[in-house]
Amino acid sequence: MIDVADQGADTFEFLEHESRSGRRFVVRAAKTRKVYAGHEPTGPQHELKAYARSLPELGRFTMDVQAQPGRKARKAAEFVVRGAAVLVCPPHAKAGDHGNDPLPLYVVQVTEIAPRRARRRSNGRY
Repeated sequence: MIDVADQGADTFEFLEHESRSGRRFVVRAAKTRKVYAGHEPTGPQHELKAYARSLPELGRFTMDVQAQPGRKARKAAEFVVRGAAVLVCPPHAKAGDHGNDPLPLYVVQVTEIAPRRARRRSNGRY
Protein backbone atom coordinates (compact mmCIF):
# COMPACT_ATOMS: atom_id res chain seq x y z
CA MET A 1 0.00 0.00 0.00
CA ILE A 2 1.09 3.56 -0.70
CA ASP A 3 -0.45 6.56 1.05
CA VAL A 4 -1.12 9.40 -1.41
CA ALA A 5 -1.83 12.87 -0.04
CA ASP A 6 -2.25 16.37 -1.42
CA GLN A 7 -0.69 19.58 -0.12
CA GLY A 8 -2.73 19.59 3.10
CA ALA A 9 -0.65 16.66 4.40
CA ASP A 10 2.67 18.46 3.86
CA THR A 11 3.45 18.79 7.56
CA PHE A 12 6.65 17.63 9.21
CA GLU A 13 4.52 15.62 11.67
CA PHE A 14 2.90 13.64 8.85
CA LEU A 15 6.19 13.10 6.99
CA GLU A 16 7.86 11.93 10.21
CA HIS A 17 4.97 9.61 11.10
CA GLU A 18 4.92 8.00 7.66
CA SER A 19 8.72 7.67 7.54
CA ARG A 20 9.12 6.30 11.07
CA SER A 21 6.24 3.86 10.52
CA GLY A 22 8.03 2.38 7.52
CA ARG A 23 5.16 3.32 5.25
CA ARG A 24 5.44 4.17 1.58
CA PHE A 25 3.90 7.52 0.71
CA VAL A 26 3.63 10.37 -1.77
CA VAL A 27 2.84 13.91 -0.62
CA ARG A 28 2.43 16.89 -2.92
CA ALA A 29 4.81 19.54 -1.56
CA ALA A 30 3.34 22.81 -0.34
CA LYS A 31 5.79 24.11 2.27
CA THR A 32 9.13 25.78 1.73
CA ARG A 33 11.52 23.17 3.14
CA LYS A 34 15.26 23.03 3.60
CA VAL A 35 16.98 19.84 2.47
CA TYR A 36 20.43 18.39 2.01
CA ALA A 37 21.29 16.58 -1.21
CA GLY A 38 21.46 12.87 -0.38
CA HIS A 39 20.74 11.25 2.97
CA GLU A 40 23.65 12.79 4.89
CA PRO A 41 23.73 16.30 6.43
CA THR A 42 26.75 17.40 4.41
CA GLY A 43 27.23 20.26 2.02
CA PRO A 44 24.93 23.24 1.63
CA GLN A 45 21.24 23.23 2.41
CA HIS A 46 18.87 23.77 -0.50
CA GLU A 47 15.27 24.89 -0.82
CA LEU A 48 13.36 21.71 -1.76
CA LYS A 49 11.42 22.92 -4.81
CA ALA A 50 14.38 24.81 -6.32
CA TYR A 51 16.61 21.79 -5.73
CA ALA A 52 14.08 19.49 -7.43
CA ARG A 53 13.95 21.80 -10.48
CA SER A 54 17.76 21.69 -10.72
CA LEU A 55 18.02 17.89 -10.80
CA PRO A 56 18.94 16.07 -14.01
CA GLU A 57 16.15 14.63 -16.09
CA LEU A 58 15.41 10.97 -15.34
CA GLY A 59 12.89 10.44 -18.11
CA ARG A 60 9.93 11.73 -20.10
CA PHE A 61 6.44 10.51 -20.84
CA THR A 62 3.31 11.69 -22.62
CA MET A 63 -0.29 11.40 -21.56
CA ASP A 64 -3.66 12.95 -22.23
CA VAL A 65 -4.74 15.57 -19.69
CA GLN A 66 -8.43 15.84 -18.83
CA ALA A 67 -10.22 19.16 -18.87
CA GLN A 68 -10.29 21.11 -15.62
CA PRO A 69 -12.41 24.14 -14.73
CA GLY A 70 -11.09 26.95 -16.91
CA ARG A 71 -8.70 24.66 -18.82
CA LYS A 72 -9.16 22.61 -21.94
CA ALA A 73 -8.19 18.96 -22.26
CA ARG A 74 -4.85 18.31 -23.95
CA LYS A 75 -3.79 15.34 -26.06
CA ALA A 76 -0.29 13.93 -25.71
CA ALA A 77 1.00 16.44 -23.16
CA GLU A 78 4.71 15.81 -22.50
CA PHE A 79 6.16 15.56 -18.99
CA VAL A 80 9.69 15.37 -17.57
CA VAL A 81 10.60 13.48 -14.38
CA ARG A 82 13.37 14.45 -11.95
CA GLY A 83 14.20 12.91 -8.58
CA ALA A 84 16.84 12.27 -5.94
CA ALA A 85 17.48 11.36 -2.33
CA VAL A 86 17.13 14.25 0.13
CA LEU A 87 17.47 14.77 3.86
CA VAL A 88 14.49 16.91 4.92
CA CYS A 89 15.33 19.26 7.79
CA PRO A 90 12.79 19.87 10.57
CA PRO A 91 11.26 23.35 10.55
CA HIS A 92 13.04 26.04 12.57
CA ALA A 93 9.81 27.19 14.19
CA LYS A 94 8.31 24.08 15.77
CA ALA A 95 4.55 24.32 15.34
CA GLY A 96 3.53 20.74 16.12
CA ASP A 97 4.47 17.55 17.89
CA HIS A 98 7.48 16.19 16.00
CA GLY A 99 11.11 15.34 16.59
CA ASN A 100 14.17 17.36 15.68
CA ASP A 101 15.90 14.78 13.49
CA PRO A 102 15.99 15.25 9.71
CA LEU A 103 14.16 12.71 7.54
CA PRO A 104 15.83 10.70 4.77
CA LEU A 105 13.28 10.87 1.95
CA TYR A 106 13.13 11.16 -1.84
CA VAL A 107 11.91 14.06 -3.95
CA VAL A 108 10.25 13.41 -7.30
CA GLN A 109 9.21 16.25 -9.56
CA VAL A 110 6.97 15.78 -12.59
CA THR A 111 6.58 18.87 -14.75
CA GLU A 112 4.71 19.41 -17.98
CA ILE A 113 6.99 20.59 -20.76
CA ALA A 114 5.75 23.79 -22.43
CA PRO A 115 2.20 23.67 -21.08
CA ARG A 116 -0.29 25.66 -23.05
CA ARG A 117 -1.28 28.74 -21.09
CA ALA A 118 -4.86 29.91 -20.79
CA ARG A 119 -5.58 32.57 -23.37
CA ARG A 120 -7.45 35.70 -22.47
CA ARG A 121 -10.77 35.99 -24.24
CA SER A 122 -11.84 39.28 -25.77
CA ASN A 123 -14.23 39.91 -22.86
CA GLY A 124 -11.33 39.78 -20.36
CA ARG A 125 -12.20 36.35 -18.99
CA TYR A 126 -10.15 33.19 -19.26
